[in-house]
Amino acid sequence: MGKRAKWPEWLDGIAHPKKRAFLLAYSKSGNVSASCEQVGIQRGTEWHWRGTDPAYLAARACAWQMAAELLEAEAFRRAHDGVEEPVFQGGAEVGRVRKYSDTLLIFLLKGAKPNTYRDQWKGEISGPDGGPIRTAVDLSKLTEDELATLERLAARAAEPDSPRG
Repeated sequence: MGKRAKWPEWLDGIAHPKKRAFLLAYSKSGNVSASCEQVGIQRGTEWHWRGTDPAYLAARACAWQMAAELLEAEAFRRAHDGVEEPVFQGGAEVGRVRKYSDTLLIFLLKGAKPNTYRDQWKGEISGPDGGPIRTAVDLSKLTEDELATLERLAARAAEPDSPRG
């Protein structure tokens, strides 16, 4: 009898062959719909598994992590090693040029060293026409009834756990 292929450890708790097949496909693509199609199951079936099988849910998290790491490796390759693209002249390919992704490099640096490369904003917020922001309210313009209503609302808002209604 032939030797059975060893499953990855994170699949040890999954006995159902369709679940295993889906999780392996998902770990390589990160795409639920494509993985369902590849395995021949409905999207709703995968939703059902998520809601009823804790072992499946844990294995799915591992599969997603593996897919994310594949994306990260591809981003690193494109940023660090670049991608060869053809150069055309007069409709014919005359050479190749290596292009690197500065955008991917930026994202990788922000993820790897956020304290150094994260976006930092230091600015000033101003009111209309660049003037000061109005923080005081002139209550002298309100009537006695309006002031009483305002006081009741402020007292109500200050009550702990006051029900809405």
